[in-house]
Amino acid sequence: MNLRNAHAWSVPTEKALKLIASYAPLLELGAGTGYWASQLMEFATDILVFDEKHFQSSFNDQTQISEGQEISARYFCQVQQGGPEIANKYADRTLLLMWPDYMGFGTYGLQCLQHYQGNTLILIGEWKNSTFGSYAQGISEHGQSFSLDFQEKVEAEFELIEILDLPTWPLFLDRLQIFRRRNTQKKRRFRKGCIFLKGLGPTETVVILHK
Repeated sequence: MNLRNAHAWSVPTEKALKLIASYAPLLELGAGTGYWASQLMEFATDILVFDEKHFQSSFNDQTQISEGQEISARYFCQVQQGGPEIANKYADRTLLLMWPDYMGFGTYGLQCLQHYQGNTLILIGEWKNSTFGSYAQGISEHGQSFSLDFQEKVEAEFELIEILDLPTWPLFLDRLQIFRRRNTQKKRRFRKGCIFLKGLGPTETVVILHK
């Protein structure tokens, strides 16, 4: 747990970083230590990085984290001060969120989504069809990364276009998912072929079309 808190709650891979970088320019909110962003910068990725410096219980009152507690004691890159409202300014950037809702509760992720007027989301963490929550006591069935309200809003307003499973810490099932807003009028072009990904659930198979 200490290692995860000191670096990142999800484990980056070169493949994941290159995939994220292909959707630049990026805006990351709730960046924590900035570890993923620092790795993306190694690929010369255009990314702006923000987070609150201290924990605000108004975003999540179902944790044991104290109001005003410092979010991170160490940063791997420059993390600017800012919360969900920052998304209002950057509709031209892909919004990157990783574990915005501690233990799957709270409103931080949802507020980011409400402020964001752009078309593309990159979400990293657990999702309701990929979690140990159905088997492990004390773990939310919709996962520990995003609130259920956030997930339902994303699925209602965006379509899943790409997915990548990630290495995981024990008892976590992280993945990288890319969504595009459903009502966008921008024409999309797809490469020939598709990828069939299994393992999203007992009987689920998702077809991912590449842009």
